[in-house]
Amino acid sequence: QQKDQQEQQEEQQQQQEQQSEQNNEQEEQEQERQQQPQPSEEDISKEDAERILDALQENQQDVQDARKQNMPAGGRVAKDW
Repeated sequence: QQKDQQEQQEEQQQQQEQQSEQNNEQEEQEQERQQQPQPSEEDISKEDAERILDALQENQQDVQDARKQNMPAGGRVAKDW
């Protein structure tokens, strides 16, 4: 059982690291976009706006999924005292 728990913890750590790397890449891309001259609201096409919103929603969903994976079963943390 302990081996199974250790394997699960290692797998969760790997997933967290992957998620962290993805978030870092997305943050870097966002910073690059912010450094570029920003077009006015009128210059953004409807397709671009939808694409940006979709990317933000996907990122938010990834973050929520990662948090759910890290939650213990039952959603509560056992007291260790």
